[in-house]
Amino acid sequence: MPERSLTSDSALPAAPAQHLRAFLIVLGLAILHAWAVWGYTGIFWGEHGRWLHAVARFAAGEVPYRDFSYSNPPLALWLVGGLARMTGATYAGITAITTTLYLLTFVVYVLCVRRLVPDLVLPVTLPALLFSVSYSFRHGVSLPAGTDSPAAPIGFLCILGAAWLLLEAVERPSLARAAGYGLLLGLAALSRHEFWISCLYLLLAGGAFLARRRAPLRVQIAGPATFALIIVIGAMAAAAAAGWLDAARGFLNLDGAITSLLRGLPSIERLVAEIAGAAAMALTAITALWLCLAVNDRTASRWAGAMLLLFLTAAAMHLGTSVSIAAQLQESGLPDLPTLTQDALWRELQRGQGTVSAALALFDARLQAHLFPVILPPIILVALLARWKQWHDPVLRGRVALLLGLCITARLRRGFAGADWYNVLLELPAYAVFLQLACGPARQKAARAVRAGLAVLIVIGIYTYVSLAVGPFTLQGVYPQMLT
Repeated sequence: MPERSLTSDSALPAAPAQHLRAFLIVLGLAILHAWAVWGYTGIFWGEHGRWLHAVARFAAGEVPYRDFSYSNPPLALWLVGGLARMTGATYAGITAITTTLYLLTFVVYVLCVRRLVPDLVLPVTLPALLFSVSYSFRHGVSLPAGTDSPAAPIGFLCILGAAWLLLEAVERPSLARAAGYGLLLGLAALSRHEFWISCLYLLLAGGAFLARRRAPLRVQIAGPATFALIIVIGAMAAAAAAGWLDAARGFLNLDGAITSLLRGLPSIERLVAEIAGAAAMALTAITALWLCLAVNDRTASRWAGAMLLLFLTAAAMHLGTSVSIAAQLQESGLPDLPTLTQDALWRELQRGQGTVSAALALFDARLQAHLFPVILPPIILVALLARWKQWHDPVLRGRVALLLGLCITARLRRGFAGADWYNVLLELPAYAVFLQLACGPARQKAARAVRAGLAVLIVIGIYTYVSLAVGPFTLQGVYPQMLT
């Protein structure tokens, strides 16, 4: 018997009008955010400032890797710098390019979510938008401005498009779809280093699914072949302009990779925040399942009590440690080589906060950064595999497995440093599909449970936006605009 399609409809049908309404709401809010942060770059002498400097030099005719250093593969610079060379390397022009890419990302995202959970497009995309635009400010720069460098938004846009085409290719195998997702994965690899493992994962997953669908051999090899062709063309183009040695250093950026991996190593504080974030997410899911009668009172109370106890224990450990460190800082001051925790607590103390208030502020910031913990996708994947043959719907099961694998590979570069904006965009649909699967064959009950859980995340997302973002109606306020 042939394999069921990974993208077969196993959810409640949704009218095209609902999809259009969800699309217009999400796009309208994305445009509103772009307007609210227009002109604000954050710390212009940081990574974003170096990016703007690189664009200006490329637009002036200089060659990356040879005439100036550039720590990413060249696609983002070729794209944005090439357009800036034609229109002029003004800040407004560069921001208009990155804002267009930002809006296009959410257009593609809505299409991908519609493919995965057609009856839950708005409940998934709305918190995803809130969290992603908020988390981008952890880099000091808004998502419409391209964060620290548009290499990440461009690479993620290509990953999204590739995932969408892969789902289409699995459902209706064709040479064009297979070559299309290979093309986009190649462009993603030419954009940012942290997407390399995700590209390889999607190539392997696509090959496995197409093989199980018994697609023609030319369709199975079209994706990897196109991917390899794009990588070779990009590498040869960069090497022809800058030389093989300089281009290889920029392409690989081993120093940056090692630094990023070291920054992502776990610490006691990070592990405690991860546990608190995982417990909070689990408590949200259990509450949603209970409200929609997907689990009985006894099961819900047992699991909710366990997750609440775990969250309170982690919070108490984090707060106790932070209060002790803050008290030491008050007595002896900031050391010459402070830890991240010491530095964060010291800034709170310098604002006039007490030790307890400073500890609470740090825990709030850490919990927001680890609300989508890196340990959660592997835990869910293990739970999925442990009952692999017992799940009622093999289609949802396959979707969850594919998405969780992508979520895990996208986390490998940053590790325990906290979720980045694109991690949220990947993981929310995966959690929504898994919650549907956990609800069993009662599809209406499953949809209500997912909506209830996502409604809680929307409220938290609004709080996160107010806390982290810049612009009207935020705690940061409106910052001066960058004009040149």
